[in-house]
This record gives sequence, structure tokens and C-alpha cells, in this order.
Amino acid sequence: MCSSDLWEQVCTLYGRWEPHEYAELLSQLGYYFNDALIIVERNNHGHSVLNSLLNSFEYPKMDGCHGVYFHSEYDGKQSKSNKNKKPGYPTNVKTKALALNTLLELISDLSMKVNSKRTLTQLKNYSKLPGNKFGASVGHDDAVISCALCAVVLSDPQITKRINRQGRVKKTITVSNQGHFL
Repeated sequence: MCSSDLWEQVCTLYGRWEPHEYAELLSQLGYYFNDALIIVERNNHGHSVLNSLLNSFEYPKMDGCHGVYFHSEYDGKQSKSNKNKKPGYPTNVKTKALALNTLLELISDLSMKVNSKRTLTQLKNYSKLPGNKFGASVGHDDAVISCALCAVVLSDPQITKRINRQGRVKKTITVSNQGHFL
């Protein structure tokens, strides 16, 4: 979990849950932290988590910096309408590179602070792999991806503008498809 006013990792939770159970946990945490913005990685089990969050637990859709994050493609044709937005953050070649580069930039210039030893260890083991892919050379990379999603969303000027306008501390929960969140 990252504080959107401090751009600092403030807590982590590590475990494995069934998607519906995980969505329930996320909704409880989200409500506890003032309807925190929840960013779910939209692939594999993330679709089930999103479905449960929105439909079973009725966690609100994204409204400014609250609710379930809705993503629009970065194709230069973004509109202010929500018609083209889909729940969750899709991790594909384009969006993963964007998120990881944003995380690298924010950590390098000390704009974002990472406090978790698990995340720091995963960052040390994150590298270029055979086949021009990036990932953990040893172990997992879910904490890295979770932190990268937080970085890319917090650096979005539209979201930052909404956070600043509302003037209160918010938390952003990011979720990887491995059942972990920050």
C-alpha cells in the first residue's frame, strides 16, 4: 500500500487467497482506508478479483482517487469519457514497460520511497531475461509489479490533480495477479 500524498510504501501484505476471498479482503482494506483506490492487475486471476470487487462486494468504480481503478489505453486518443476505460491495469509489453520505467525513475530521483525488505529484495533480483523479457532472475516479482503499478498511477497527472484537489490523505492499494498487494 502506498500513501498517495507521500508517495511512500506504507505497508505490505503477502499471502495467497482464492480470488473471491482476496477481493473481500481488498474491499475491507479499501473501505478502511477511506475508499482507497484499488489497482488490480487485469490478467489471469485478476479478472475474477475485479468481478468480485465490483459485483459481489460492490466496491465503487473509480471516482477521482477512490474505488476500483479503471484504465484507458495510452494511444494518444484518450478522451475524458469513461466509455473506453476498463477495470484493472492490463500488464502487457507496453504497459509493463511504462510501469517499470516510471518506477525506476521515481525511485532513482527519490520521489518514491520503498520500505519493504521483500520489495527491495525483489527489485535487486529484477533484470532482463532471455527473450527480451524482464522479471525476477530468482524468486518472485509480484512486489515489484505491484509497486510499479502504484508508481504509474500516482504519477498520472489526472489522478494527482484529483488527489490534490480533495486535500486529504489517501492510500492506493495495488494488486498483482499472484495475490499480493502493497
